[in-house]
Amino acid sequence: RRPTNKGKEPMGQWGMGTLYYHGWGVPQDYEKALVNFNNAAAQGHTESGLQLGLMYLNGIGVKKDYGQALKHFNTASKAGHVLAFYNLGMMHAMGIGVIRNCQTAAELLKNVAERGFWGNGLMSAHSLYHKGEIDAALVKYMTLAELGYEVAQSNAAFIFDREDTPFIRELSSRYERAFVNWRRAATQGFGGARLKLGDYYYYGQGTEEDPNE
Repeated sequence: RRPTNKGKEPMGQWGMGTLYYHGWGVPQDYEKALVNFNNAAAQGHTESGLQLGLMYLNGIGVKKDYGQALKHFNTASKAGHVLAFYNLGMMHAMGIGVIRNCQTAAELLKNVAERGFWGNGLMSAHSLYHKGEIDAALVKYMTLAELGYEVAQSNAAFIFDREDTPFIRELSSRYERAFVNWRRAATQGFGGARLKLGDYYYYGQGTEEDPNE
């Protein structure tokens, strides 16, 4: 029995597109796959948008069109699709359809890295903090900060700066540690961290006083 797309719901259209794309249970037909992916993507189906981007990027069933690939990857990335971030990052890294820009590529690929399973640690630290387990949250944030997570760096800096547990009070280097993490987060583009760095330099907290900074 041949599958149908009677309901015309985006999930069903994506499923039909996938069947035609791979030739699973039906003759392989990229044109029909394209139609179904387009219909689903038009209704906001993220996975279909990603698939359209891949088809246009690689010229599968359509003529290569890097502009269309970028359009669909951008749309999918706004919904948080990791593979959309990855493909955008690689296009910017290699100058495919865009002027090569390593900084943009790095920012996009950073989104990929931070959405790995290890990113679950951020949620765990967040949960601990809101349960009042400040020290335990700080330890987790510090571990993740060393891995380069900007969110963890800014949160660790905030805890060193604002919280007052016995463990933190006993740290003679609490403001130095806060300063280091504010600076790391600022380097990654977090505006709030830049403001805090200005305060630290102005008041000489955690670093030498330097109003010019």
